[in-house]
Amino acid sequence: MKSVTKSIRLSSAEAQRLAQIARLEAVPEAALLKKWVLAGMQEQALDRAILLYTKRQVSLGEAAQIAGIPYMAMVAELERRGIALMDGSEAEILEGFEKLAEEFELPALHRSDPRTPRPVSG
Repeated sequence: MKSVTKSIRLSSAEAQRLAQIARLEAVPEAALLKKWVLAGMQEQALDRAILLYTKRQVSLGEAAQIAGIPYMAMVAELERRGIALMDGSEAEILEGFEKLAEEFELPALHRSDPRTPRPVSG
């Protein structure tokens, strides 16, 4: 993969603080900057996904995809933040079971599994 260089401007105080942290952690300044940028990008994606989920613009599974984390990690993050899981449509609930089946490798929970009981319509 080709790398691309990006640059930022820091105040003298910020640059001194960066140098101090780099010395304390015994890592290059560039490595710290990259680590922090990637962490910030992940945090932003998670915050955006949760915002969309709480506005009911995306399902829980879609929010997890936007955040780039597994379904159960999204559930845990919502719980950590004190955000209740929202009632979903039948399709969203089934999507949740599908995601759980994938994450916990439980083929019996997949809708395509012939052993999965089907609702009786009547």
